Amino acid sequence: MLAFSPALAALGAVAVQHHERLDGSGYPRGLPGDAVTPAGRILGAADAYHAMIELRPHRQARSPDEAASALRAEVVGGRLDGDAVDAVLRAAGHQVRWRRVFPAGLTTREVEVMTDVPAPGRDKTGREG
Repeated sequence: MLAFSPALAALGAVAVQHHERLDGSGYPRGLPGDAVTPAGRILGAADAYHAMIELRPHRQARSPDEAASALRAEVVGGRLDGDAVDAVLRAAGHQVRWRRVFPAGLTTREVEVMTDVPAPGRDKTGREG
């Protein structure tokens, strides 16, 4: 619907991403993480949090702390963006530790992975090999 309105088309491009997950398991398109916009990542985290704390016909509402823990588990599982989850939880009044800012927008996890990969021609200890 939003795509048919020139004034709202940009919002539609974000709204359609709210069920996408970084590991490609989301829908409707199954986009991989690099294809999900930062706004789409935030909207996805906010939608997931809201859905968890809201009573549904098939289940009870989770407490805000339970929902926060579940969102953090989604980050660990590689489905939600950690920065987006932190932003949503901070906006919802949760205590969130501040993340270190890395160059090129890298996440803490991306830097951890990169430091575990040896440089070309070197082993994991840094020796030439």
